[in-house]
Amino acid sequence: MFARFSFAAFSPPSVNWDEAAFGYNAYSLLLTGKDEYGYKLPLAFRSFDEYKPPLYVYLSVPFIKFMGLNDISVRMVSRVSGIFGVILIMVVATLITRNWMVGLIGGFLAAVEPWVLMFSRMGVEATLSLTLFLICLAWLIKAEKQSRYYYWALVTAGINTLAYHSAKVYFGIIAVYVLTRVGRDTKKLIRTGAVILLAGGPMIWGLFTGSTLARFNYTSILTLAKDRPMFVFVGEVVNRYFSYFNPTNLFVRGSNETGQKLEGFAPYMKIEFVFWIVGLCIVISDKKLSLLKKWLLVGAIPAMITWSWFSLVRILPLLAAFTIVIAIGMTKLLKKRVLGVLFVGFLVINTVWVLSSVWFTTPYFQYGDWQWGFREVVEVIKPIEKDYDWIVWESPHAQPHILTLFYWNYPPNQYHKDIVSPESIPSPRLSFDFGKFRFRKIYWPEDRGLKKVLFVGGVYSLPESDLARDQVKIIKDIIDPQGYVSFRIAGT
Repeated sequence: MFARFSFAAFSPPSVNWDEAAFGYNAYSLLLTGKDEYGYKLPLAFRSFDEYKPPLYVYLSVPFIKFMGLNDISVRMVSRVSGIFGVILIMVVATLITRNWMVGLIGGFLAAVEPWVLMFSRMGVEATLSLTLFLICLAWLIKAEKQSRYYYWALVTAGINTLAYHSAKVYFGIIAVYVLTRVGRDTKKLIRTGAVILLAGGPMIWGLFTGSTLARFNYTSILTLAKDRPMFVFVGEVVNRYFSYFNPTNLFVRGSNETGQKLEGFAPYMKIEFVFWIVGLCIVISDKKLSLLKKWLLVGAIPAMITWSWFSLVRILPLLAAFTIVIAIGMTKLLKKRVLGVLFVGFLVINTVWVLSSVWFTTPYFQYGDWQWGFREVVEVIKPIEKDYDWIVWESPHAQPHILTLFYWNYPPNQYHKDIVSPESIPSPRLSFDFGKFRFRKIYWPEDRGLKKVLFVGGVYSLPESDLARDQVKIIKDIIDPQGYVSFRIAGT
């Protein structure tokens, strides 16, 4: 718990645009009952036209109610889910192996591994989805003895489709698995089919409205198919699948995706590699671990059908399975006392190293990946904005409006008036302006003549010499963690 909540507002160093969208939509729901566009209690949030699943946003509302709209409150659902995820990995590992020591070690690993700490400290719906997936898996294990738990598993998997897009793929896999397990009894098949339709109702509704397919159409690997011969395309899919089993990716390199790694670490600590290999050998040879084998085989499917080559956020259930595999390997090797003491010592050292990356190294080196600077700019310009007619903001980041709305705590009712109506915003969105804010390039030779305008931009757009020549005051330079000017604020 300490590892997840310490330095909560500064690591990660800022909210990214997805976190800002979750937070502002929850804030808008709290105050108006509508999302940022003005849609009443939606089952999918339009956001950046990828239609985010609703569960994370709705669960964030009470935290924002009591804590306000800020970096900490928008990440609370993920951090609480991360804590429950540790407990559930321990429970599932114990149930699946029938060995409490595997569960105990699995729980410890899940508390300190880089991938868990990274995703449970940021506001990401995948962490919530992992918690629901693990609950579903626990029901599936219990259903081996009492079949009624299959229905609970299906309902949980259905709820999970409201948490994250990848869960929709897992829902289909779980539904097929349950159908193969209930046997040929007609009544059971009809009952199971009815539960599947009921649990998958929101997903089916999304197919008809287009919200389910919006994200798939954007991220699908099928977008690559039209430009490649079939054998090349199939090779791309296969390569993506096996990239998630590549030791180099898992223990050395990690992901190149923005905001998906701790500085200096892959998803797992290098010391865990030996245990992973031993654990895999045990899982492959032990017939009693058939469910874990199936889990490992299907875990990468949601990610292999996207254009991203190695995107960890889409396969957290697979990473949880690998944690259990490592715990199995550790349980085997640690029976030898000398090896046990040696490896535990290395593990403690690595854990301290991971925590230092969480608290210090990652915020310093990766601040640019987190759209850093919006909070700092808003703290400066919000008290003085009434003195200006317009605020012209040049940002190198995408979706600058949502970060401004978030940190400004901009009144949702006013924002709804600013954009006129949801239908007035085209897809894709062409302008992010609202109220006094104009998000565009600053060209000082033309903009120098504007009066009562607050400018926010880089040093190249607002050169100090040009501002001094035109007698324009630099209100403040926003200095990033590495000592460079991230934003310059000047007013005419």
